[in-house]
Amino acid sequence: MDTTGKNKFDALTGMRAVAAIMVFVYHNRKYWRTDLPFEIMRFISEWHIGVTVFFVLSGFLLAYRYEDAPLQSGKSYLKYILLRIARIFPLYWILLTAFFLDTKYSNDVDTYFLQYSLLYSLFEKYSVSGIVQAWSLTVEFFFYLLAPLLFLLLKKNWKYCLLFLSGLFLVGWGSGYGLHEYNGNPEGFLYPLQFMTGSTFFGRSTEFFFGMLLAYLMKQEKGL
Repeated sequence: MDTTGKNKFDALTGMRAVAAIMVFVYHNRKYWRTDLPFEIMRFISEWHIGVTVFFVLSGFLLAYRYEDAPLQSGKSYLKYILLRIARIFPLYWILLTAFFLDTKYSNDVDTYFLQYSLLYSLFEKYSVSGIVQAWSLTVEFFFYLLAPLLFLLLKKNWKYCLLFLSGLFLVGWGSGYGLHEYNGNPEGFLYPLQFMTGSTFFGRSTEFFFGMLLAYLMKQEKGL
């Protein structure tokens, strides 16, 4: 599973930097409401699109570097997942621990397991608790888990990949809606639909798909 050398795209580092700046400015735009013209504030309020840029880039880079190689054996898949865990969780856990130590901000948060496992962002009730912006890490990690399978399906036929993602969407929507009908789904697990489509992998998977599709088309063009 070669992840270096020819599979590096230096130009995308700059694109990531631009996307990161866009997301940072978007989240802090409230501090400049009285200082910037209304038209500029309206423009900045659309910079959440930086998250979409990150998701598309993730789809492209993982598909181009790994393809379906992690599925060659259980050992290779485990190695792949451990590398992804090492990329996401250690820094997140450090920041989350610092958050919990500051009781001024965390005294009303008691969902420790959900926060440390990143599962909190599957629940609408908890989606604005803890480190709120970390919801995108949950989306990313779900993609990491499924990426090798998605690329295998993509290589067979892009329709298979879209069909699988559509089925996954229906499973997510059905789970949330079913719980709502059963007990009201008080914690908002994958419910309501607007939350699921905007804040979970079930609803944002197509952004990764188009990144993967671009990687597949580039590899085909190069004869790889």
